[in-house]
Amino acid sequence: MENKNQQESNAITKDTHPHKNTPEKAPPSSSSETPSLNLSNKLIDQTIRYPEGKSQVELSVTKTPEIFVSTGTDWVAFLGFAITALIVLLTTRQTIKNSEKLIRSQEDVAKNSAKENREIVKCELTANNRQAWINTLRSDLADYIAAISAIWDLHQIKDGRAQVLKECGNVENNLNELFEWSLAYHKAIQESERLLAKIKLLLNPAEDKSQKLTTSLEKALDKAKSKKLPTEACNEIIFASQPILKEEWERVKSMS
Repeated sequence: MENKNQQESNAITKDTHPHKNTPEKAPPSSSSETPSLNLSNKLIDQTIRYPEGKSQVELSVTKTPEIFVSTGTDWVAFLGFAITALIVLLTTRQTIKNSEKLIRSQEDVAKNSAKENREIVKCELTANNRQAWINTLRSDLADYIAAISAIWDLHQIKDGRAQVLKECGNVENNLNELFEWSLAYHKAIQESERLLAKIKLLLNPAEDKSQKLTTSLEKALDKAKSKKLPTEACNEIIFASQPILKEEWERVKSMS
């Protein structure tokens, strides 16, 4: 009976200190009594050892702990704001470039349009001036030929009336008619010379056609003054003036 009670007492003692006979793990290399932490892919074991005479505690972690660090800044919101600001900046810059390009394009169009308008106005003015020049030259040539014919007619009138006045014997009447004839004659000469000078000013003396026309004009006036029939000389004026008028007319049509 005593042996049985002794065995039960030993069994209770073993149960009370379950880790007494458990082999101890090797202490850490450091001589200090700090806790050791062993990490593995699937299991983290931490065994805290205390000096002799104190109880032992074993801590086992079966999952790697996750560590979160909060800095107090919402980086997602900050990144979204930065991207938005960048997009606005690039869009504004591109809009400014497009506006400047459009302004330059409009300025170029305006300049080209103004230049074209100036050219059109210039051509119209030149054409109108040339047309007026043609009309003036044509009118002056016609008046000049009429003045030459008037000089010839006055000579014929004087020669025809001379015999009649001689037969009448009225000196006073003869003097009056001679005076009137002289006024008409000098007026015709003056008009012819005025038209001759004006036509010369309208022509270009460096051109052969103008020189030919000038020669015909002077020839007709000389014939009329010398009581010679100026019909042939007047026809020469018409023939010499036609190429000049035609050339100028072609220039006017090309500018229209």
